[in-house]
Amino acid sequence: MINGCVSTILYSDNHCLVIKTTFELAATDPDIKALVKKDSDFTHDLVLNLIENAIEQKEIVTESDAETITNSITSAFTGWHESYIIHQDPVRIKNMAAYLISQLSK
Repeated sequence: MINGCVSTILYSDNHCLVIKTTFELAATDPDIKALVKKDSDFTHDLVLNLIENAIEQKEIVTESDAETITNSITSAFTGWHESYIIHQDPVRIKNMAAYLISQLSK
């Protein structure tokens, strides 16, 4: 999932539509906010399920709860989009993803 997010950020021409919509419209338009929230909730639930399964299977050993890990991961995705828009540096994004994965692997 994390590497898939990196690929989308680096190689998709329209990768930031949801990010732009969130920052520009969701704060003031309730209909847009509802659509963005629905997409965000879907992603959150998908990642949460993956994290819960990884913890259960002892693929991730952590003192943190699955919800906090999920929120950190999904927030990172947004930050990576912003960073790539600003810096256009694929190495930077790949390094951030590798760091996140290393934190989950401890």
